[in-house]
Amino acid sequence: MTKTADLKGLAAREAGDIEALNKETRNINARAQEDPRFIEMIERLRDGQSIRGACGSSRFPISSLYEWMDKEPEIRNLVEEAKNEGLGTMEVNMMQAISQSDDKDWRAISW
Repeated sequence: MTKTADLKGLAAREAGDIEALNKETRNINARAQEDPRFIEMIERLRDGQSIRGACGSSRFPISSLYEWMDKEPEIRNLVEEAKNEGLGTMEVNMMQAISQSDDKDWRAISW
């Protein structure tokens, strides 16, 4: 986002220009839905990667992610849901690995 756009957004918030804020939100949502890097980053979060890892491997700028999350609760919720799904995926994978292990020692599998 450019400095001009940031200033316009600040001016809109200060003036209470709800329509300008709604337009900014729609722009962020549209960009997120159209950006294949964002979609890949969400999938990597669902696989259990960290935010830093998912952004790095999908080449999605982490600064853009945090900016979008600050400005749009819907994107923040999407990221949180993907992170939670990723934690669940990792837990299931670890439990399956432990149950298939001969010695049932979770410490070896966790490394």
